[in-house]
Amino acid sequence: MISSHLDVVPPFWPYERKGDEIWGRGSVDAKACVATQITAVEELLAAEKIGEGDIALLFVVGEETRGDGMKKANDLGLQWKTVIFGEPTELKLASGHKGIMTLEIKAKGKAGHSGYPQLGRNANSMLIPALYALQNVALPYSEKYGNTTINIGRIEGGVAANVIAEDAVAQVSIRIAEGTPAVVEKILMDTIQKASEELDVKVSQGYGPVYIDSDVEGKYLLSMDLQHLIALQALIQLW
Repeated sequence: MISSHLDVVPPFWPYERKGDEIWGRGSVDAKACVATQITAVEELLAAEKIGEGDIALLFVVGEETRGDGMKKANDLGLQWKTVIFGEPTELKLASGHKGIMTLEIKAKGKAGHSGYPQLGRNANSMLIPALYALQNVALPYSEKYGNTTINIGRIEGGVAANVIAEDAVAQVSIRIAEGTPAVVEKILMDTIQKASEELDVKVSQGYGPVYIDSDVEGKYLLSMDLQHLIALQALIQLW
């Protein structure tokens, strides 16, 4: 089974095809993978290297958010001997990936006029020390996947420059290279609480690193077809 995803992250710049070129948001992640896979299957079928029933194509939505497409595919109860997922991996065949979890950190202050800061409580000022601390925290490292990384992807707070911010929120994504979400969560929560004990933190249910068994029977023959896939993907990504 060959699979990839069709959704992209914002902003949603229009997707279009110009001749043989793919343009727009998600051209590499992961519409190039989808185009590559379809083209490779068509050419392998035409060359009679594969036949009816040898391969399935599954393209899903929701990969960038809650995984709705793949969850629905799981409900179908279908099985495959081998699965190849299309993702940008520097044109390398990857056999695993980092896990992920997210945080939503909220601060509740007291609004007021900026000319009288002593009468209010700035939620932005409550949130910033915690975000700074997260940028400098030591997280688990893996020889295979490298560092566990943090991305402060979205921050929102206040209503105007001359108004003390009453509310502030940050959304943070963590890519887990080693350990479980529970281990990483404890490190992050301890770090946030040391910076400020007045923040409300919501932790998503994440998962740890995914180790994929890539030592399958027929690996050499599979690799020959993968070279065909990778060569096509390289051409599309160069655009």
